[in-house]
Amino acid sequence: MFEWILLVVATLAGGVVLARPAWVGYARGFSGSTLLGFVLLSVGMTSPLLFRLHQMMLDSGAGPDAFIGVWNLWWTKQALLHGMNPFFTSWLYYPSGTSLALHTHAVTYGVATLPLQIVFGSEGGTKLYGIYNLILLASFSLTGYFTYRLALHESQHRGASILAGLIMAFCAFRFANTVRLHVIATELLVLTTWAAVVWVHRPNAMRLLGLLGAGFLLAHASLEYTVIALLVFGWITLSRIFPSRLRPAPLPSPGSSEGRRAILRAAYHEDKPPSPRARRFAWVGIAVLALAAWPLGSAVVRRVAAGGTGFDPRLGLYFSADLLDLFLPNPRHPLWGATFSQ
Repeated sequence: MFEWILLVVATLAGGVVLARPAWVGYARGFSGSTLLGFVLLSVGMTSPLLFRLHQMMLDSGAGPDAFIGVWNLWWTKQALLHGMNPFFTSWLYYPSGTSLALHTHAVTYGVATLPLQIVFGSEGGTKLYGIYNLILLASFSLTGYFTYRLALHESQHRGASILAGLIMAFCAFRFANTVRLHVIATELLVLTTWAAVVWVHRPNAMRLLGLLGAGFLLAHASLEYTVIALLVFGWITLSRIFPSRLRPAPLPSPGSSEGRRAILRAAYHEDKPPSPRARRFAWVGIAVLALAAWPLGSAVVRRVAAGGTGFDPRLGLYFSADLLDLFLPNPRHPLWGATFSQ
């Protein structure tokens, strides 16, 4: 009963914070209110995870695979604290060891949780489960928030942007992959896409730095999503090099609400050419990113040259998302999953 109370209270509180109804007295919101709303919704939608951090509750039926992500966090800490390469381990397949370049190895999360692991997770076990579950809560919250910011940047419509964040953050596809850190890392994919869109519209040194930083975090969290991000960025780049020659659709009446939003979007997205300083900084930033990503990149190249790794195509079909995944009730949820999995 308490679990359902937490779900209802946290979800309603998150909805109120996001909706900003006039009767609560802060129709304009406050700094960080949207992020707080997604955090509260994440607590509610994953209930009772917050009060059972020591359990691997959202195991998505993956069996032994559920603990690979926990081992990845632990190994990243071991490698960094002992001066070892996190993309190779001799602790498996001893004494020859094995490459982790193509392994589902989300180093970004391992580094981000390093202080927590040092303080609380030195003995492993349930403390590491708690750290892992905190990553899940953060991923749900940030996926919703970053999707909201990306959609708001493009649409200038708060309601539609919140809806986009809700659909992206709490779709069944994410719940089905909560044991796979490299798949749950959608917040980094959205963050990189948002950074790319912002930089392309108005390039400057700081925005390029943000794009390179987001791309670096994504590359060290998910190779799959990195490929997707490169495709998206490639499409954006080509659209700039070869702009459409079609006549744009006429704007709605300037006096209408839609017309005002369209004019605002046109003004907000007015492309500005990069300055010479931004161009120079771009080359420096790319060089720094290439140098920083060298350990991962070289490990991937060596692993692919040695024959790559095996993958059952049926797994791709089973775990891939489709449109219905964005709207169907989640069959993996700890409270109502059993009902909807029938």
